[in-house]
Amino acid sequence: MSAGYICEEPRAEFFLLTATLLGFLPALAEKDGAPLSAAELGHVRLFDATTRFYLDRTSDKSGAEDRYAFTTEELAGLASENGLSFHRMGAEGTTCYGDDLVSYLAYCMSFPDELMAKVKRLLAPSAGGIDETLKDLSPINASEWLLFRRA
Repeated sequence: MSAGYICEEPRAEFFLLTATLLGFLPALAEKDGAPLSAAELGHVRLFDATTRFYLDRTSDKSGAEDRYAFTTEELAGLASENGLSFHRMGAEGTTCYGDDLVSYLAYCMSFPDELMAKVKRLLAPSAGGIDETLKDLSPINASEWLLFRRA
């Protein structure tokens, strides 16, 4: 068996999907009678800015720790261009988009408890629908372990 390179990489699909769902949160919260505060809206905007940063392929990011979130297509293409096979090994700890949505926003983005309660209450039906739709496919997680090997 040949040696390989294992890494955990952020998934662009997760960031795009989450930014889209969060874009509906202000209107959903308003309709629910619990509008987002200015601080809560700031957290939502920060996630949107984070997504744009991860997906930007033109800016100098040399000072950043995490620079990019990759699509599956990009990773497969990079592997092919370099004579490598590409294997998705799954996420660490969680099994579905809805779990990663809550975990990432609470722990990585430091969304406060009150905002997380709104996320869970107002976005859970959509996240559940995404998970149901993907039940027979690979889930969309915030990051995923990948294995690259010489083909």
